[in-house]
Amino acid sequence: MKEIKRFETLTRLTDVRLQADQARMAELLAHEAELQQTLQDLAAQRQKQSWPAMEAGDAAAVARADLHWQLWIDQRRNTINTELARVLAQKEECKATLRTSFGRDQAAQRLWKTAKVSAKEALIRKARYES
Repeated sequence: MKEIKRFETLTRLTDVRLQADQARMAELLAHEAELQQTLQDLAAQRQKQSWPAMEAGDAAAVARADLHWQLWIDQRRNTINTELARVLAQKEECKATLRTSFGRDQAAQRLWKTAKVSAKEALIRKARYES
């Protein structure tokens, strides 16, 4: 019986670790989706006419403002792409950790089930031996 308790505790621990790793992966996926959406929004802004037509005298100011706006969008996209690359690298590391956690959890569950079956069989043999 003591062995069953140990395997049950091990199974609980591996399950908690697996859930923590799954939560971490969910955070990374949400952050990745957010960054992707921001990139799409910026690309749409870059395509769109950003400044309405103004009086003829303000054409130079509009052109400069539009240029600054386009440069800002490009700089922002570079920053977001860098962050996205970092998140994708973390996601790959998390996948490896998640695979390991899942395997450990599955192994612990099998050990616990095997220990329960063995204990039950031992009780049945003992009952048959005594009768």
